[in-house]
Amino acid sequence: MSDSRAPYLSSRVAGAAIPPAIVLAGGRGTRLGAATADIPKPLLPVAGRPFLEWVTLWLAGQGAGRITYAAGFCGDQIADWTDTTELQATLMLECSLEDSPLGTGGAILHALSDDAGDILALNGDSLLLCDLAGMMERYRDTGADAIAAVFEVEDAARFGTVLSDDDGRMTSFGEKQSGSGWVNGGIYIFGPRFHGMFAKTDVLSVEYDLFPQALAAGLKVMTYPVQAPFIDIGTPATLAAADGFIREHADRFGVTAGKENV
Repeated sequence: MSDSRAPYLSSRVAGAAIPPAIVLAGGRGTRLGAATADIPKPLLPVAGRPFLEWVTLWLAGQGAGRITYAAGFCGDQIADWTDTTELQATLMLECSLEDSPLGTGGAILHALSDDAGDILALNGDSLLLCDLAGMMERYRDTGADAIAAVFEVEDAARFGTVLSDDDGRMTSFGEKQSGSGWVNGGIYIFGPRFHGMFAKTDVLSVEYDLFPQALAAGLKVMTYPVQAPFIDIGTPATLAAADGFIREHADRFGVTAGKENV
């Protein structure tokens, strides 16, 4: 990884419009046990609201206007939330339901329109509060086919390490290793050449299929290294920490810390 690191910024870059977003909202959340027995993980309550609402508020604050939720497990609940949330008043929200599990990569492809251009894709059970406009600018300036946000941790074993050359071009994705390293932030921008090489009906993983196959095919995949707050709700410990995370960074969601709804 190059020493150059993108800062955590709230400002938007002129001309770096945020493309339509696809939020992965179909995971089972098996590590959370009974908490997700009959509710999709992104709808778990955090700081008084479904976590998916915080993801949506953050996207809106970054300039996203059109969002599709790729739903699988208990997908009818995601669809109901999409139809009834007050955020429909200011955003274009829709739900893409899987007939059968397609994996993280397959879910993204299934949600694509036939004429999709650049798309933003991100996990619905985590948040890396980076600058999406800056990420889009780097994607365009480097002429990449795709770009992934990455951040540095002291122990990369849980996440899987992302390696890149001195220019920030990705060389491998998702390799497990102990010790410090740059890891996947769960936010991606994919161009037409990237998602055009995969069938929409296949069961595919972002980590184990999409990126490895794209790298093997010689596509230009860049990294966007950031120093930014991160939270996921994938384990009991991280779910318990999520309330405090949202309150600490309330300004990033268009709300004020201390309000009853935060």
